Amino acid sequence: MKIRNPKATIIVFKNGNIVCLGTNNEIDAKIACKKAAKILKQNFGYEIRFSSFKPVNLVGNGHSGFSVYLQKMNLLASPSEMHFEPEVFSGLIWKVKLSTLSFTTMIFGTGQFLIVGVKSQEEMSQAGELVLNKMKKFQRPEIAEEFGLESTQG
Repeated sequence: MKIRNPKATIIVFKNGNIVCLGTNNEIDAKIACKKAAKILKQNFGYEIRFSSFKPVNLVGNGHSGFSVYLQKMNLLASPSEMHFEPEVFSGLIWKVKLSTLSFTTMIFGTGQFLIVGVKSQEEMSQAGELVLNKMKKFQRPEIAEEFGLESTQG
C-alpha cells in the first residue's frame, strides 16, 4: 500500500504486523502507519489496535568530502569485519559489532557511505562518527597532490 503524505510504502503481513518503508523520520513513519491502519479499518472492517510502534532498521547515507583508499582499508582489517571485492561490488562492506552498537556500512572510494541496521537517531549519529573517523585514516590526497602537481587557483 502506498501512502502519499507522508510518502511511504506500507507492507501488511498475515499476522497483522505492518512495516513502513521510505519515510525520512520516525514521526512520518508513525503517521503513515496510523493512516494505513485507518484505511484498513475503513475499507476492510478490520478492528485495528495500534499497540506497539518501534523503529527496527534505519538507513542513512552521507559523503565524507574526500576520496578513500578502500584497498588499504580492507588490507588492514580482519576478514570477518570488512569485505572488499572490486570485481563484484565497488564498495567496501564493513560489519561493525560493538557492545552498544551494531550496524553495517558500505563505503565507496568516492567518499560516499551508507549505514544500515541502526535502531535510533542517536545510534545513527554514533555510527556516522565512527565511519567518518575510520575513513579519515585512509583519506586519499587530492588528484593534484597525488601526481605532484600544484593546484592553480586564480
